[in-house]
Amino acid sequence: MARSAVIVAALCVHGSLGAFLSAPHAGLSAVRGMHLCPAERPAWSESGRAALAAGAGGSSVLQWDASARGGLLGADSSNLVLRKRDSVLLGGVLRTQCSLVTEKLQPPRRRGGAGASGLSIPVIPTIPTPDVVTEDPVFVLRYQEAKALKKSGDVAGATALLDAMCNDYPEAGKVWMARFKIARQAKNMAEGRDVLRAALKKTPWNAILWQAWADLENTLNRSGVARKLYKKGLEANPRLPSLYNAWGSMEKDLGNLAAARRLFEEGLVQAPGSSRLLYSLGVFEDVHGNPSRARNLFVTGLSLEPRNAHLRHALAVSLYKAGDVPTAREELRRAVSYDPDHTKAWLLWAQMEEAEGNVDVARGIYSQSCKARGGRGDARLYQAWARLEEKGGDQKEALAIYERGGKAHPNDVHLVVQRAALEEKRGEVSAASRLYTRALAIDRYDPHVYRALARLHIGQLAFSAAREVFVEGERAVLARRAADLGVPGALAEGALQRRNPRVSVWKEGAAGEGMVREERGAGVAHAGESPDLGLP
Repeated sequence: MARSAVIVAALCVHGSLGAFLSAPHAGLSAVRGMHLCPAERPAWSESGRAALAAGAGGSSVLQWDASARGGLLGADSSNLVLRKRDSVLLGGVLRTQCSLVTEKLQPPRRRGGAGASGLSIPVIPTIPTPDVVTEDPVFVLRYQEAKALKKSGDVAGATALLDAMCNDYPEAGKVWMARFKIARQAKNMAEGRDVLRAALKKTPWNAILWQAWADLENTLNRSGVARKLYKKGLEANPRLPSLYNAWGSMEKDLGNLAAARRLFEEGLVQAPGSSRLLYSLGVFEDVHGNPSRARNLFVTGLSLEPRNAHLRHALAVSLYKAGDVPTAREELRRAVSYDPDHTKAWLLWAQMEEAEGNVDVARGIYSQSCKARGGRGDARLYQAWARLEEKGGDQKEALAIYERGGKAHPNDVHLVVQRAALEEKRGEVSAASRLYTRALAIDRYDPHVYRALARLHIGQLAFSAAREVFVEGERAVLARRAADLGVPGALAEGALQRRNPRVSVWKEGAAGEGMVREERGAGVAHAGESPDLGLP
């Protein structure tokens, strides 16, 4: 009896009341009612219907089949699919326009056979038709609420809701990916790995999740593990261009040039219209002495996507290197007109004008670029602009630009460190020290900040203080490395030494020598790839 009373009260507040509210409030009311009484689907689905109808507005008609009444997701509604025409979250307001149509669900599609290149495409385990999950109205509302919570800064609330959705919708890859991104943005790599491992046990056919895991391991310098995961992703979907691009980029960074080129080219065989692969292969060829082929690849991509700012920027780089400044300038102008937030295009344009002696033009480009993104600009643009002024001898103006950049990006470590370095040059040691300390408060795992602060102390002959900074920095880097790898500290130290074979540790030398440097790292065995990944 008490349970019935609670249900009635909850549905009155969060359910039927939705029909009398405005569209935004009705949508939220439907979500709350669903959360309070998830088992009472016939009741809250009616309130949800009213909320959706209210949100549709006069321009949209919500058509309900008679068999759907009394239970949107009930046992008799297995032949219904809710197709979402438009679901947009604007300022926390969910506006949904949809129509409910009656149709029998088609059996899940299976992949098989041979592709155009002759590759055998493996048969993947049966997967649900994507529309079944992603077009479920309950799923749509909950997922949009999770996005709204994260956008509003309630990361804990978004995490809790996404965790619940991962349990309720284990085959919805976008939910797992959203949960992984929260962990990665928090720089909790171990948690991110656990999320992806759990996701792929549920959805081993999801190539995008395989790629996300491989990308994660690659950022941790575990190329061997990443390679295995990229391969798993291609087994799941051999036609996914982003997989070839990510794997090829990793091999390029490792110096495996033949493997990188082969992956880029094979990706273009599987996905000939991929602008991403045309861009990557073009940049690869331009860097490695084939500028003519590179420009042909960029032009091919632009013939498919004329407004692609990345391709225009890449073409401008190649043209500028070849000495064709006017054409490069025009390509950069078009790139930023298509995408005002394209930082690399702005940077190249300004630096090109500076190199050509057009300093005032470069200054104007920086000023214009920093007005992008609602006046916040990219932090790198502020850094480059400040360096331009510093190079010209106007340190006061450079500091003013760093200050403006700091207001736009208060948590950007690089802006703080560059400003500290300028204060150090000016002899303002106290100001520099405060800024370096502030940078460590933003990111206490950044080794460059520890190094800069220690050198500041050494310059003041404060060797004991410098030693403490180095020791603290080494401990922080090793602790983060251990957490990222999910291994004991000793293994993390081995992996760190392999990545940086000569780790400098400062110690007190003999009398009169001050601080001397001891090089460590020779002969350390490779570690970091031994833990069991538990691949599904």
